[in-house]
Amino acid sequence: MKHTLKYLITLLLFSCSQETDLIIVPSISSFTLQEFQGRIVEIKGNQITVTLPYGALTKSLNTKIETQNTVEIIPRPGIPQDFSKPVYYTLVGENGTKIIYKVKVILEPQPIPIISHIEKDTTEAGLKNIIHGKNFGNYAYGVYPKLMNSQGELTELPFKLLDSTKIEILVPISTKVGNYRIKVKVNTLEAVSTKTLYVGYPSPQIASLSHKNILSNDTLWITGKYFDPTYTYSVLLKKMNTTFEKPIVSLKNNQLAVVPNDLVGLHEVYISNVSERKISKEPSFILNVFDQNKPFISKIISPKAVYRNGDNLLFDTHNFDKALARFYQVILKNSQKKYTQNGLFSHGKLSITLPENIEKGTYGIAFILFDPQIAYTYSFETDLVIKL
Repeated sequence: MKHTLKYLITLLLFSCSQETDLIIVPSISSFTLQEFQGRIVEIKGNQITVTLPYGALTKSLNTKIETQNTVEIIPRPGIPQDFSKPVYYTLVGENGTKIIYKVKVILEPQPIPIISHIEKDTTEAGLKNIIHGKNFGNYAYGVYPKLMNSQGELTELPFKLLDSTKIEILVPISTKVGNYRIKVKVNTLEAVSTKTLYVGYPSPQIASLSHKNILSNDTLWITGKYFDPTYTYSVLLKKMNTTFEKPIVSLKNNQLAVVPNDLVGLHEVYISNVSERKISKEPSFILNVFDQNKPFISKIISPKAVYRNGDNLLFDTHNFDKALARFYQVILKNSQKKYTQNGLFSHGKLSITLPENIEKGTYGIAFILFDPQIAYTYSFETDLVIKL
C-alpha cells in the first residue's frame, strides 16, 4: 500500500511537469488573396490551396493572413508574392516555435467560349463589328476570331478584345460578298456562331472631283473606290434639303462620269450604289454648278507655269457676248491676299495685266461682270489657278 501511494504521487508530479513544458504551436486560421477575395481557400494541416478563375494573373498578389499564437510571419503579409509557383510562409510562435505553411494557387479549367450573337448580322467589307458572348478571356493572346465560308475556308480577322464578353472585329476589305459564320478559338477551345454574317460589297468612296466649279452641261468625272461595273450606280447632288439623282454616263477605271443638267448652285456630291442600296459615307465634296446659258470662263489661253508681275493673262470666254455687262473684273485671291483687276473684253477674249505689286504665291481666279446703270451683276468662281 505504501509503495502504491508513492507511485501515484510520483506519476502526478511527472504529469504536472509535462503540462508545464507543453509547446504552443502557431497556426494560420484565415488566408485571403486581396485581389480575389471570396475565392475558395482550403487549409489542411500546413498546406493551403487557393482556387482562382482561369486566366487569372498570379505573378504579384497581396495577402491577408490571420494567425493564432504567432508573433511573426515570414515573408510579411502585404508584400506582393509570385503565386505562379508555391509560396512558403514561416510562422514564429511566442516561444520561438516555427511552422512552415505551403501555399499553392491553382486555376480553374478553361471555360468553353460561347458566341451569343453578332452585333450586326449584315455588314460590308472594310467595316467593324462586335462579337458578343462569354469566356473569351481577359487577354488577346491566344484569341483567334475568323470568318468561315460555306466551304469551311477560314479568314483571319484583325480584332480587339474589349473584355471577356466582347470582341471587336474588322472584316477585311478583300472579303468576297456572301454569308459567313464566325469562329472564335480561345487557346485550344473554340466556338462557331449559329447564325451567319452577311458581308456585302463596300460602300462607294469619293477621292476627288474633276471640277469644283462647272457648267451645267459639262461632264464631271468622279474618282474613287469600289465602283464595280457589275453594280448600278448613280450620283446624288444635294442642295439644301433637296437631293437630285443623276445617272452616270460612264464608268471606267474607278471613275464615274455625270452631267449635272438643269442644276445650278452649290451641291454636296455623293455616290449611290443603287444595286446594294448604299451611299458613300465620307465627308461630302462640294460642287458649284453654273448655268450653261450664262457667262463663264474655264480656260487660260497659252498658260504659263509661273507668271511675273505685269504679265498679261488672256482668257477664253463663254457667253460673254450675251452678257449685259460694261465692266469685267478679275479677282485674284488666296488665303492671305486678294487683288482686283479690270479686264478688257474683245472678240470673245478677256485680258488683264497682273498687278505690279502682287506678291508671290498661288492664286485662284474669280470673275464679276456688271453694269451699274442697269443694276446688272453676275459673278462666278472657277477652277483656274496661277502661280507667281
